Amino acid sequence: MKKRLETGTVSCILGIVLCACAPQHPTLLFDSIELEYGQNPFKDISLDALIDDYDKLKEQYDFTMRLKSGEHEIKLAEDEVLGTGRYLLQISCSSSLEPLDVQLSIKDTLAPVFEDFKKEIGVDYGYSKELATLFTATDLADVEIRIDGEIDTNKAGRYQVKVIAEDENGNQTVKDCTIIVKEKSKSEHAASSGNANTKPSSGTLTNNASNSSSSGTGSSEASSGNHSIKPVCTIPSNQYGNSGMKFNTKEEAHAWAEAYIENDDANGEGNIVSYGVIGMSDTCDQMAGYTVQFNIEGEAPDWDQ
Repeated sequence: MKKRLETGTVSCILGIVLCACAPQHPTLLFDSIELEYGQNPFKDISLDALIDDYDKLKEQYDFTMRLKSGEHEIKLAEDEVLGTGRYLLQISCSSSLEPLDVQLSIKDTLAPVFEDFKKEIGVDYGYSKELATLFTATDLADVEIRIDGEIDTNKAGRYQVKVIAEDENGNQTVKDCTIIVKEKSKSEHAASSGNANTKPSSGTLTNNASNSSSSGTGSSEASSGNHSIKPVCTIPSNQYGNSGMKFNTKEEAHAWAEAYIENDDANGEGNIVSYGVIGMSDTCDQMAGYTVQFNIEGEAPDWDQ
């Protein structure tokens, strides 16, 4: 009886010793992880955040990581950016153990950033380039910049637009901007006047073909500049209200202003107290149309209600 007891005791102690000496197998704390577009999994993933008791196990195992997309292994260059999507990250530590699989998601959640954005930009009358090229934005992904709003660069005034920078993954940054189309320069006025006078169909020349053919004096008069000039009438920028808009009738102006205020309230601004419709005069002192002047909360109006 004593001998059996001793044998059983030795077996129990041996089992405890064997268990204590058996190596600990690595286990995962998480089986999935998410990185931002632009991060490198080989540099930005810390194994001690993924593997339980990693500080102890790294003394026993030589951990390595492999990145796969489907059945294909991915090797990243030093400055290469991993595209958005789902990947498999395999962590190996021993040839005798199966690798640990971690599901990796790369997502782009950061919107483009405008550089030196200006709330007001002036362009010359008749500006013909793409207005979007006036703005720049940076992002790791490709960025497209576009302008939402109607602008007529052949009509001086202030135009309220939205500038949108969108990357290839759909992230957007939207900013409000005022595009100011400047008045015609003196040289442009002269050029437009000269072009009009060279066209007989415009009715601005006083000489006629019958006189010039019979006496020859008509052509000499035309060459010496003896003809009437029709003045070019433009609308000065100070005739535009802070809406930057021009309308042919009061009804059009009122309809647009009310729709604009309703949209302004819906977008959460709601800082327009009232508005006025004002007549516009051109440089020939003629009635040129109507504009809208908004009374903004906290600002003193510069028109009589």
